[in-house]
Amino acid sequence: MTSTVSSIEDLIRNYNVFDGHQVVKKSQVWGKSFPEVSAINAHASDAVFEAIRQVRAGQCQVRGITIRADRGLGKTHIISRIRQRLQTEGSAFFVYMAEYEDLNQIKSEFLQTLASSLKQVGSQNVMQWQELAAALVSEVSRKSCTPKDLINKFLPALAKDPKLVDNLTNRVILIKPDIDPYIIRAILWTLSQLHAPFAIKWLAGEELAQLQADAMGLPTIAVDSSKTLCYILDIISDYRTPLLCFDELDGAAGCDDKGFTRAQVVASFVKDLYNKIKRGVLLTTIYPATWEAEIAYMSDANAVIDRMAEFNSGKPIDLRNLNSDEVVALVSQRLKKLCDEHGITLPYPVYPFDEGELRKLGKQGLTARELLTWCAEKIKKGKDNRVELAFNEELEGLADFLDDEAKIAQALTFAFNTIVGKTIERVKVDKIETPVKPKNNCIDFKIVGEEDSNVVKIGVAVIQASGGVGIKAGLKALTEYKTYDLTRGCFVRSKTIPPKAVVAEQYRKQLVEQQGGEWVKLMEEEIKPLIAIWSVYQKHESLDLSESQIFNFITEKELTVNNPLIREILSDPSGQTPEGLVDEDALFEEASTMLTEASQPTDDSHLDALLASIMKD
Repeated sequence: MTSTVSSIEDLIRNYNVFDGHQVVKKSQVWGKSFPEVSAINAHASDAVFEAIRQVRAGQCQVRGITIRADRGLGKTHIISRIRQRLQTEGSAFFVYMAEYEDLNQIKSEFLQTLASSLKQVGSQNVMQWQELAAALVSEVSRKSCTPKDLINKFLPALAKDPKLVDNLTNRVILIKPDIDPYIIRAILWTLSQLHAPFAIKWLAGEELAQLQADAMGLPTIAVDSSKTLCYILDIISDYRTPLLCFDELDGAAGCDDKGFTRAQVVASFVKDLYNKIKRGVLLTTIYPATWEAEIAYMSDANAVIDRMAEFNSGKPIDLRNLNSDEVVALVSQRLKKLCDEHGITLPYPVYPFDEGELRKLGKQGLTARELLTWCAEKIKKGKDNRVELAFNEELEGLADFLDDEAKIAQALTFAFNTIVGKTIERVKVDKIETPVKPKNNCIDFKIVGEEDSNVVKIGVAVIQASGGVGIKAGLKALTEYKTYDLTRGCFVRSKTIPPKAVVAEQYRKQLVEQQGGEWVKLMEEEIKPLIAIWSVYQKHESLDLSESQIFNFITEKELTVNNPLIREILSDPSGQTPEGLVDEDALFEEASTMLTEASQPTDDSHLDALLASIMKD
């Protein structure tokens, strides 16, 4: 298709591929495609691939690599490049951590990250968890079982033999006696379309409802997250090389209870992993200033550095600024992708820019982010909409967050802080106190304000646990008005309370029906924009956005003052249980019945015969 110069200019202006795309987001790391110039800082990604090859070949057991660069040089971009290639080759399992919500719980948070990362699609177009489960079945059967075949035939085989998972687990235990049998059982359950979400939840260290746990033969919760983490990594390393990536260590305020920064906490954790895991590659990214000011001054700095940067003789791998050829390649590549999508041809590869001017920029040693910002400004007209672009990208990338109590609580805390001084639902919000930390860490924050000239102190807890233990702990804390100086307790939850959670239900009645507390229904469409704008705020420095720009956007769009969830928390309690709650137990039983009825076993199925042979003594 040919186009006039004016129409091409309109397209480039309207789809400014440089504006708002200077920073690689977490969702883009996992995305199917991302604009890529493989020659840029290829020495860093090549080092990671070489480390994986060495571990896979048995030349070493563990390798540690640190990529060091200032903001905008492309650290996360390189991680995205690495993941894309690994997904194609299938040589490693990719795990990516870029959010650190509670530095005091780094092990349990990484276990959740591991479980979430393995939910992502691997090289065989199924979840990495399912690739791992298929590898286990293949080993005990001594025949190659593709994950897709196992997934398609698993429920029919289960209908034929309800003890399928029991027998498979017993077979795997014989070859892996050092692994907790429950870990093996849970991994095998990921082959079932029905059971996989609950099995992964359990593997992430979360509590299951009793009905779900009983159906899969698992305890309601895996007690020791540290051991669970090591077991999973050990199983992975028997079949693939685990690549564990730790990104976004820099520029975050806050420390753990011992006073260590995010970078120091993660560095210590990486050192511990290096010592504990059987095989793997540990990759961290960091700013030079953070390395010098925080890592180099740790009390065990030598031990930490020797492991974090072991691949390069204790030295980080430094990224380089763009040269002239790379500047031209990056600009032309971005424009080519746009034109290919719209079926047009540019007059020349870097149109509408001047190649000579771009090459001069290359001599200035720009970062990729600086170059993209320069290009965006050249094209852009009208107001600065970078906050809105970042907000929309966060919205699009959000998934699997409704069970993430910490993320929801932090987003709510941030949102309520933006309405301090405002009156909503007759409550004038004076301040937000956080964290409110009883021993069991159940009350997330307290809203202090005035309602009709009376002081109100609303304790808020996000309670999304499936099992009775987690629900009970949160509700019990909210009923203790005197202990935590509350006038009202409020919990935010999208699910029913399971019938077997008798004690939790007693505390709900006490809170809602006797003490004037409230149960606010958590709805995805109401919390999602709050999480998205909180995520933008968390990254505002790396996005080159000011706090005032973000707060102005919140005010302009009325993201918090008119958010139904915020208004419901502040409104007078209804004393009722919300309608339309998710009943996980009922859904589990219904899906189990439907899938069992639909899973008609076939005698002539090769896979059924194969699985049957596995069960024979």
